Amino acid sequence: MAKSILIAFSACIGLYFMYTGFCKMSPGVNENLHNSMKKHFVNYARVAPLRTHYNLKWKGMNYRKFVAGLEITGGAGLLVTTSHRSRTVSYILLLFCVGAMLHTYQTLGDPITKVYTLLASGAVIIVQMIIERRVGSQPKQEKEKSS
Repeated sequence: MAKSILIAFSACIGLYFMYTGFCKMSPGVNENLHNSMKKHFVNYARVAPLRTHYNLKWKGMNYRKFVAGLEITGGAGLLVTTSHRSRTVSYILLLFCVGAMLHTYQTLGDPITKVYTLLASGAVIIVQMIIERRVGSQPKQEKEKSS
């Protein structure tokens, strides 16, 4: 029972990140949000994480598509797969996206409301990972006790 609820909740998280990724990628989902993202990612590309370390020069469009691709991939991994390992990889991809955007927001000095939204998303992902880890380890412990 608990495992099916966790899978359903991770599917909801996956749908959320897939929605945000598709909004960044194409105007067909939400044109106003897409246009807003296009405008913002021009600034975000200038302060992208690891830009100075690897001497990368991102264009706004390429950086937006990279982040959107990571969100779509991570969201699809949560939505489609039920394996613990593949969901963990998806969670880590999404946490990387959240961390990169937190870095970008802080560097640019964006409004605190954007940071709160990302912190909430990151916290939900971390809590979901912890709960899945605990629920996943319970049957093994019960089998050992019964032996």
